[in-house]
Formats: sequence, C-alpha cells, structure tokens
Amino acid sequence: MTLMTTKTAAQYLAVAPTTIRLLIGRGEIPAVRIGRDYRIDEADIKKFIIKNKTQV
Repeated sequence: MTLMTTKTAAQYLAVAPTTIRLLIGRGEIPAVRIGRDYRIDEADIKKFIIKNKTQV
C-alpha cells in the first residue's frame, strides 16, 4: 500500500489539490484523514481512473 498526500494525488491526476479534497468530500475517492490533511491509497486513485474512464 502506497499512500499519497492530496498534493501528490493532484499531481498524479494533473488537477489542483482542492479538486482532490472535493472528490474526497463527495466520497468519490476514499481517504484517511491524518491531522489537517488526507492520505489516499494509490490503488484507490487507480480505481477512480478506471471507474471514470469514458468509452469512445
């Protein structure tokens, strides 16, 4: 298990850290709150990508 910060997850998805926090708040990406920040499992980020992939 590799945990990412919101900043690292945002870089991975090429979005802003606030977008990651918004997705966490909506329950779209599971996370663990540690202090004032979150940690996200890399596997959950990959699941999020697969779930939201569009078919062309």
